[in-house]
Amino acid sequence: MLLVGLTGGFGSGKTTVASMMQALGAKVVDADVLAREVLSPGSEAFNQVVEAFGTQVVSASGKLDRNKLAKIVFADPAAISKLNSIVHPRVIEREEEIIDQIATSEPDAIIVLDVPLLIEAERHHRVDVLVVVDAPMQVRLTRLAERYKGLDKAALQARMQHQMPLEHKVKLADFVIDNSKSLKSTREQTERLFAKLVQLAAERKRSRPTNG
Repeated sequence: MLLVGLTGGFGSGKTTVASMMQALGAKVVDADVLAREVLSPGSEAFNQVVEAFGTQVVSASGKLDRNKLAKIVFADPAAISKLNSIVHPRVIEREEEIIDQIATSEPDAIIVLDVPLLIEAERHHRVDVLVVVDAPMQVRLTRLAERYKGLDKAALQARMQHQMPLEHKVKLADFVIDNSKSLKSTREQTERLFAKLVQLAAERKRSRPTNG
């Protein structure tokens, strides 16, 4: 098993690269997907979030209104710390369960741990390889403005400020994907990277001690 940490900055295109790696054969463990899972209506985490932030964060359908919750927590560092204290431990627990399951069933798998705050949470030491998806601030803001049409530039930048500056993450990376150009360029970089990861996984397998 080769455990690859994949991270980046808000709007850098990490999800795009994760999808490309999955298409190439990687097993992707997506922290955002797991966060939605642990916050499903009626779950312990869901109830704790409602208790902490009020019924205003619950939509008419009974699900968590992520937009309302985001407006609250990104305006208050104490609120985002409270939310993270509820969600992060449960997400990490699920990540580890899934990684163990994949490692047991497919011991030669390349597992991509797709986590926005991987470095901020100091979990990059957990992985064998750290990949950071990079893009300039203006490119990221343009993309985010298209994705989040209800948020202005100031609101988008406020969300970015809750993450480590992307240039600092790049310095810690084993590999960097430049996602500032075309989709074709990003795909070509990802394919080259994945070939290297396959090679690394093979080298690790050869270096493992054999029984008997």
